[in-house]
Amino acid sequence: MAEKIKQVVVPRKRNSRTKKLEIPKIDWEKLRTYGRITMRISMAIGCLVAIVFLYNQVVSLPAFQLRDIQVRGNLRISSAEIEKAIKQNLSGTLMTTSLKSLQEQLNSFVWIKRAQVTRILPDTLRIRIEERKPLALVRFEGEQAPVWVDDEGVTLGEYDSTLDKELPPLVVGFNRESVKTDKQENFERIEMYKQLMNAFDGGPKKYSPLIEEIDISNLKDIRILLSEGSVEVDLGDRDFRARLMRALDVLNSLRHRDIAKLKGYKFLDPQILEQPEQIRFISVVHPTQIAIKPARAQNKTSSENLSAAQKER
Repeated sequence: MAEKIKQVVVPRKRNSRTKKLEIPKIDWEKLRTYGRITMRISMAIGCLVAIVFLYNQVVSLPAFQLRDIQVRGNLRISSAEIEKAIKQNLSGTLMTTSLKSLQEQLNSFVWIKRAQVTRILPDTLRIRIEERKPLALVRFEGEQAPVWVDDEGVTLGEYDSTLDKELPPLVVGFNRESVKTDKQENFERIEMYKQLMNAFDGGPKKYSPLIEEIDISNLKDIRILLSEGSVEVDLGDRDFRARLMRALDVLNSLRHRDIAKLKGYKFLDPQILEQPEQIRFISVVHPTQIAIKPARAQNKTSSENLSAAQKER
């Protein structure tokens, strides 16, 4: 008889070591530190917002409304024009308006070289103006009305008889387009004009009042027009004062028939001596010869002699 097999079920041994959940420790000190920092940042932001709010409230008070504008240093441009420009560009009260913006607006005026704007609380603006100084009275090519130009070549405005007591010699040779585009050429003409005026008025006697017009269209061949007799004088490109004095001496000697003085000069056309009142051009660029041209060319030889004298400069 077969034997019965007994199966014995042996239960598995349970692991007596049960894993426990690990709960991280809370660093209460660090948490309190973070809390204090967050609170301080929040308080700072709140204070800043409050300050900005209070500032806007204060600067908008009626006490800071502009009531007075003090203008100093202006001559060509009226105080009324300046005040009008200020009020048009005023934004809010005196405290909320940008001084830089006001200065830029004033500097856009042609006659103003530099403007300084200062607040005087609670309700005053002080404006100090530095105007451009007119240097030369220029008549541009193709235009009739002369205008002032300053030492930077900036075109300012027309001659004002109420402000400009002395009328300087009129300057020709400037082109309005070249003034805008060719600053170097313009600068050279300005410098030449300064050199000429220093030469004419740099000695004991001023000769500029005797000059009606200065032609600087050719910087190598400066010419002037005398007020008396409308005589054009060719001065070349150097020794302007000495050459002008010689031209005036020759013309004066011719008008007064001063033969003794005239003997010291060599004239290319001796026939002109018979009618000194007809002289319209004189060239003194040659050290020993004087070239003279009458109102109308008398003959071919006179014209040829004049050209020869100019070539010998």
